[in-house]
Amino acid sequence: MKHLLLLLTLLTMTTCGGSTSIRPTCGTKGVGLKHRRTFNSGASFRTAEYYIPITVDGIPLEAVADTGSSNLIIANNTGFTPSGAPGANFTIGYGSGPTPSTSINSISYSGDVDLYCGPGVNPYTYGYIQTYYSNNGNYQETLLGLAYRDLEQPCLATPIPTFFSQLTTGPQALSNEFGMLLCGFGRDNFSRITFGGVLGSVTGLQYVPILPTTNGCPSPTPVNGYYNVAAGKIRIGTGSSAVPAGDLSMPLAQTFVDSGTTVNIIPQAMFKNIVDTLTLNSQSLKSAILASNGNSIQCPDITGMPDITIDLTQGIVLTIPANKYFKNIGGGQCFFGFAPGTDTFVILGQVTMENYYVHFDRKNNLIGFAPNTGLCGN
Repeated sequence: MKHLLLLLTLLTMTTCGGSTSIRPTCGTKGVGLKHRRTFNSGASFRTAEYYIPITVDGIPLEAVADTGSSNLIIANNTGFTPSGAPGANFTIGYGSGPTPSTSINSISYSGDVDLYCGPGVNPYTYGYIQTYYSNNGNYQETLLGLAYRDLEQPCLATPIPTFFSQLTTGPQALSNEFGMLLCGFGRDNFSRITFGGVLGSVTGLQYVPILPTTNGCPSPTPVNGYYNVAAGKIRIGTGSSAVPAGDLSMPLAQTFVDSGTTVNIIPQAMFKNIVDTLTLNSQSLKSAILASNGNSIQCPDITGMPDITIDLTQGIVLTIPANKYFKNIGGGQCFFGFAPGTDTFVILGQVTMENYYVHFDRKNNLIGFAPNTGLCGN
């Protein structure tokens, strides 16, 4: 369950020029994203991630398609060995609280990085993990960060381009936008990512502004870092019978849309309200959720369980039904779709995104949501 990114040191990258748009890429059904579970050192599932195939110096790899970070970090447990001369060392911390729960020490290398289903960046500077530590059981992963360059580490006086931003420059440039269709476990034939545009079958997109963030590299003014949107009330149920679970807008100011986080991270008081309400008649389910500590639990009977809704600006309401906020990952196992975090930010992870086609329209600083009805084969 990957959350946030912080660190410090020095990298160098190659930049390109020009801007001629070409057709979107990676939009073919069955090509682009694979959904898998990962285990911790025990018997439980710890995370569920969406992987995109890439090649580095011609070697095929799979990377988590992560809108919550901006670096390409390659795990050292894949059998991949970097070529070329090593560069600077740097450290990354991930976690949902003030103290990173995962620490990664990497060394930089430069190589040819290509998408399996489209163009690449040659050369591109990536991090190769030297040491990896996690105090919550997370498994070492290769990550392809898709957020803005102001999240990319290290922090430099002149920020460097990210992998995706370099795809939007040069003679074969893609439009500065991408869309993600996350269809859940067992539906790899439908999940996909579209670089440079929107799937032609998508209709009904509604947009909210991407807001500046105060996280990421130090800056005199807030900058684009995470995909941050303005959220409001969170409710259990719909209509007049809905039960308020909390207000995500005050004192919170940041809500991140993050494909690299399995569940939704919300303040502890709101998490307690949701669990108490949903398990009012089932102490055993309540105990299982609270004891899971982010791991999977046995999928419960969801008969009669209400939707959970999250208000965004522009009148957009995101709806998460029970069969999605108990995220089924096969084998009778589910993740409960919410986890307690801090009172300073919210993360809308896969549990939210799996109900929508999400369009990251960077050229207009907007994020669009369209119901994925019919797009995931159901």
